[in-house]
Amino acid sequence: AELERLACHLDVIVRLADGAGLAVATARFGWHKERVLRLVGQLAGSRFGRGVVIPGGVTGPPALDPAALLTAISELDRTLTPDLSLLMGTASFLDRLRRTGPLPPDRAAAHGAIGPIGRGSGAADDVRLARPYAAYESLALTVSSRSDGDALARLEVRVDEIAGSLHLVRQTA
Repeated sequence: AELERLACHLDVIVRLADGAGLAVATARFGWHKERVLRLVGQLAGSRFGRGVVIPGGVTGPPALDPAALLTAISELDRTLTPDLSLLMGTASFLDRLRRTGPLPPDRAAAHGAIGPIGRGSGAADDVRLARPYAAYESLALTVSSRSDGDALARLEVRVDEIAGSLHLVRQTA
């Protein structure tokens, strides 16, 4: 589930970088997403987790041993984290997101915004804490939240969640 979360967050970053005309960032984050999907394929037999990832958990144990998973996650982290730092330090990119698509906290709450959109607008809800399943009850999980409610706040939540997902996968391996 955390690898699926990683792939989704990376997909959003690819699309934001592409929309900002950052060809190198688009290619780099596309490659990171591809690496996550390949890892899911090694673990589940399908790069999209078909037949394995189901609501509330998984249908069986991973097909990759824990040491190989830790190696893959460490390598992903080693290359992904510097790219995230570079992207989040690119003023022209951040300027495109700051104050774009604002969703004030009261409106987000009124409409039941959840996930990175809700957490980018001040919510602190996370289904992994509210209704934990499988190993989530025993994992050290932190929830990222921002109050600005703009596209940058939503991206910052995603960046925090990427680090959190890498940490969670390490805890389970």
